[in-house]
Amino acid sequence: MQVNDAVFGNLIKQFKLFLYHIKLTDCVKLTPKALSSLKECKNLQDIDMSGCQIDSLLLHELGVGCPFATYLNVSNTNVDDTCFINIAKNLSNLQYLDLFLLHRTN
Repeated sequence: MQVNDAVFGNLIKQFKLFLYHIKLTDCVKLTPKALSSLKECKNLQDIDMSGCQIDSLLLHELGVGCPFATYLNVSNTNVDDTCFINIAKNLSNLQYLDLFLLHRTN
């Protein structure tokens, strides 16, 4: 079953306080705007967005909104240099970063 932006947004609203780990591998139908709702999950520690559509604004918002994030998987995604800057600046508690099959864009 593919989850769309509306369903994902509703799930996050309902469970944001109880979400510690999320695995969204290859959820290609979710837009960066929908994924940015993860910033409401203040207790989120483990974020797997491998194969998803991500952008630098999303990574900035996750860093600000998810201060306890220790694990981030953005493998098999398209990122630019700003994404790396936002990871370094805003995800200060990060202990594990997966960049396997990363596609850099200009």
